Amino acid sequence: MRKLVTLVVALVTLIVAASGCVDQTRAANEAIARANAKASEYAAIDSEVTRLLDEASSVDFTPEGVTPALAKLDEVRAKIEQRQKVVSAMRAEFASISSLRVSDEVKRYATMQVAITDLLAQADEQALDLIDATKAFYERIASKTADTEEGAALAERLTQASEKIEQLSKTIAQKRAEADAYFEEHLAGGR
Repeated sequence: MRKLVTLVVALVTLIVAASGCVDQTRAANEAIARANAKASEYAAIDSEVTRLLDEASSVDFTPEGVTPALAKLDEVRAKIEQRQKVVSAMRAEFASISSLRVSDEVKRYATMQVAITDLLAQADEQALDLIDATKAFYERIASKTADTEEGAALAERLTQASEKIEQLSKTIAQKRAEADAYFEEHLAGGR
């Protein structure tokens, strides 16, 4: 009888543990779904940023030509700040998976996505610096400032920010491809 009670207790423990794992897997899937929804939101904001940047950069480099672009740059800055919040939310969703009882593959994929969101956050910081430098450059043109030393410093700042963004974009694309391949191989039934 004692062995039977021990066996029943062990089975109940296994059933409870298994249902807990199912709940944890469900929680991980829900976190990934929420992160994917945020990724769609990110893409929409990114398209808007690109459109506004195109408008802000398609100007005559005269005092009259750059003045309307200054407002566009403010809009771009606001959109990038909005995009930062979305990246932060995506990161939080993927990071939450590390505390769940799910497979190592799911945790590894989530960790890869956290790394990507960290790179996106870095790229947005560089984008804000680029916007600020561009705005300062346009303001110099609008005010007809002839300080060549300041202009050279701004040009260097623009170049550095652009190069950093380009490098981060390449790294992000590479990390996304790695995460996608990992997902396909380990989580989408590609075993």
